Amino acid sequence: MKLNFSNIFRNELLAKVNQLKRNGVFESGPWSFNCFSSSDNISGILLSCKYYLACVANLIVLIVSKRTNGKEVFFFVNKRNLSFNNWNYAPFKIGLFNFRYFEYPHIYSVLTNLEIMRCIFESLLQAKVFKNELSGLAASVGVADKIVFSVLGNSYFRVLDCLLAERAIIKIQKVSTSGHFDIYTAISSELRRDGLIELYLGNQHGLYEHFSQADPYKMTFDKYCLMFRDSEPYVLDKLLYQDDLEILHAPKNNLELKICDHGHEAEKIIAFGFQNDNFARDVRILELFSEFFSSSKYILVVYLHPQASPSHVGQLAIKFPFVRFELKKRFSNIDLLITRYSTIGINYALVGVNAIFILGEENICISQSSRKEIKVVYSDEDAIVEATRCLAKGGGDEEAKINRI
Repeated sequence: MKLNFSNIFRNELLAKVNQLKRNGVFESGPWSFNCFSSSDNISGILLSCKYYLACVANLIVLIVSKRTNGKEVFFFVNKRNLSFNNWNYAPFKIGLFNFRYFEYPHIYSVLTNLEIMRCIFESLLQAKVFKNELSGLAASVGVADKIVFSVLGNSYFRVLDCLLAERAIIKIQKVSTSGHFDIYTAISSELRRDGLIELYLGNQHGLYEHFSQADPYKMTFDKYCLMFRDSEPYVLDKLLYQDDLEILHAPKNNLELKICDHGHEAEKIIAFGFQNDNFARDVRILELFSEFFSSSKYILVVYLHPQASPSHVGQLAIKFPFVRFELKKRFSNIDLLITRYSTIGINYALVGVNAIFILGEENICISQSSRKEIKVVYSDEDAIVEATRCLAKGGGDEEAKINRI
């Protein structure tokens, strides 16, 4: 099969364009391969080196290690996604750069050394095709070539990664994933659409993005399992290729709640769901709320992202000494949840707690939700007003704050 790089990389590109817009560097740059750091500073250079070293290390390990067999495989890039393996397929990690999670087999280990060597050779021949198709992709979505090759990587290793993934998935035949916009999800879709694999099952792992730059590549599955019914209109309209696809719904809310023992008689507990993509933006929101809700009647709790940087956690503890920061614990007795687009907002809405989503440039499909507990706003000022309303109990100080705003 000839890989269609334009289809395969379309959704990854659109997701990274959204990320660049959130960080305010879409037009001006600098742009980097992972969109989290500049490509022209020490951090960006080190991350690039880490990526290439991981690719080389994985190739060596794949060649010298034993072959594995996979018949029904759930492939994942990040181990956090294992909790969304709704069909209980055998978990395999995927990605040439994915030199971690050594307790799980790599999906490319189903390939023989001869098959791996063929991919290495063919990727040399495909490099020019890759570059030409990405230039066409740039034109189709209205993005400059230099942005595309910066954020997607004009790299031999990306072509090799695609070829290895294609051959491994064809060999397995029955696969499942909870990926949304990564290239492996798109490759599997292309293979299923062309009848080259037998079964492809999809799972939702978080909230979906609206792509303001262009329409996404629509994907082909046999069945798709949603975490949240709120996402169904978006999935049917924007994400899935088939109109008659069977949509299933995950049966449980996977949020484990404990009681927040805050040590004194606060009247209200406000929690914040931080993301891992724009630390400065989350800090600005916390600054605003900690100033506005600063009296002793409020307890502020921040739910840190599971992949939060230790340095960021340290900065937060110093800057906000009266805020409680939690990496793993989630509490049942909070009064309000505030986030940009964390799924924890919907999890709380499902148990009757009001959740405010401050979308701004986030372009998240939660705005289609009809749940009364979900409030969608587009500015920090509106978030303060909505939070004050949610916390009000028949007038009093909160109503006075609304009027003052």
